[in-house]
Order: sequence, then C-alpha cells, then structure tokens
Amino acid sequence: MEYVNPFVALGLDLNIPEEGYSKAFLKQERKRILAEFELSGASVIELGGQEVDRSTALKMLDMLQDAHALDHHLFIAQRPSLLHFLEEASLDFFYQGDISLLHATSDEFLSFLGPHFAHSFNRRLNHAYRQKDWEEIKAMCGHPLPIPSGYQASCFKDTYREIHKQVAKVEEMTEGIKAGTPPDGRVQEVCDEMLMNVLNQLPEYFSASRDRYALALENLAIGIHNEHKRVQLALMILRQALKLHINEEARTDIQNVLDQLYKINPEASFFEMFSQEKQDKEGVNPWMVALGVGAGIASLLLYRWLR
Repeated sequence: MEYVNPFVALGLDLNIPEEGYSKAFLKQERKRILAEFELSGASVIELGGQEVDRSTALKMLDMLQDAHALDHHLFIAQRPSLLHFLEEASLDFFYQGDISLLHATSDEFLSFLGPHFAHSFNRRLNHAYRQKDWEEIKAMCGHPLPIPSGYQASCFKDTYREIHKQVAKVEEMTEGIKAGTPPDGRVQEVCDEMLMNVLNQLPEYFSASRDRYALALENLAIGIHNEHKRVQLALMILRQALKLHINEEARTDIQNVLDQLYKINPEASFFEMFSQEKQDKEGVNPWMVALGVGAGIASLLLYRWLR
C-alpha cells in the first residue's frame, strides 16, 4: 500500500491544534483540493511532491479527524528517513540505522505501519535483486523486520517470484540441453558470480529458494556433461552452486556429483590447480606459474602415454 503523509501532502504545520482540526478548516481544505482537480481536469494532482488521485486526497482529509491515525502520521512526518523510505523507498532509513528505533515503538503503530513498510520494502528489495546490488540487499536485510509477521511475506513477494522465475529458466534450459541444444552464453548468466552473491545476502526466508536454485544448477551441469561432454563447464556450474548458502543435504548431493565428475575425468581434476579465482593468484610469481603449467602439461602427456 503506497504511503501518503497528510501533513506533508497538505502542507500542514506539525503542531496539531489542541482541539484538533475544526470542521470549518476541513471543509475549506476539501473545497481547495476539489477545486484543484476541477481546474487541472486530470485524474491526479500533485500534493507535497506526490501524485494523488481524488479518492486518496479525500481520504487524507478523513485522516485529520482520526486522532490515533493522526498521531502515527505525525510520528512519521517528524522522522524524515522513515518518511522518505515509505514515500520513495529511500534507503537512508537503513544506512543510518534508524530502522532499529522502530522496535521500541508500540504494537499499534507497527500494525499501522505494516502495509506501507511492506510495499516500499518489497519494491526496493526486488529492484536491488534485479540490479544484483548486494550492498543494498545487505543493508535492508541486516535487521529483523520490525513489522508484524502477517505483513512480512509481502516484503519479499516480488523477489521470491523473480528467483523462482529464474529457477524455471534454468530448468527449461536443462530440458533443451538434454534434447540436444548446445550450451550457450545463458549458462554463464544463470551461475554468474554476482548472482550467487546477491542470493546469499537474502535472509532466511529465501533458504528453500537457494536450495532449489542450487539443485537446478546441479541438473544443468549433469545435462551438459552427459549430453555434450563439456566437462569444465559442468564443473564450473557445480562449483558456483556450492557457493550458495544451502542446506547440508543439498550441499552433500552436489559435492558428490562434483566428486564423481572428477573420478570420471581425472584430467579435469589435474587442471583444476590452474583455474583458481584471481584473488588466489595474488602474490604468485608469474614465472613460477609458467613453469608449473609447463610441468603440468608434461605430466599430462606422460599420463596419456602410460595409459
């Protein structure tokens, strides 16, 4: 549910009159807003920097008559980082650590906040996931969600759907490969290093999704090995799957497949020494690497000759 703060939208002073807003004031504001709609001839007008339709604008006036709701809106208006998160999904609220302050607020306020918080959180988390922005995801998921549990699934719904769309994409690719379609650049996309990283930054809610994604990669690797004999590509996919934070059963299953491929392809196991990540090579003398590769090739030739 999108959030509109009546104090900001209507340009009201944050000092509420002790006797509340009078009927005369509310009538005057209603007349002013309706006049803006009539003059513009549009279905939405801009109030406080936000576009609102006629129904939303009139609901804001009703809010001014609800003392409890008014207190909640006032609390939000007095905290710019929270206000900007609810209105435009700004992440200053998380980067500044202000989210931790919500745990000290009342259950009544958190229930009021729940649908608005979930709407903004869901929108920004899904954007960060699609952009593979692990830093944003880490910032957003670094604190327990303060809102009631009934709203928490809504915080993750679009990202959850996106992951399972990707799982279906991997499964579809696997079926094509088993039917004879050669692997192409899409394989690299579905086991991209940045994608593995952002999946790992997601909270426990996504643990089953990570397991499912890893097992989909396992099946893809098996298909590539069995149908196309692309050993190194299959090994790379399995190693990427093992980088995910998955349960032990899934990890053991994937590791067993990896070990079996090494047994079937001892040459691949040998060359594994020379395919480490760049950071593992830092500080190594390039001449030593060259000598090591040369010795390795000689050993491989000897192995083939003796076999």
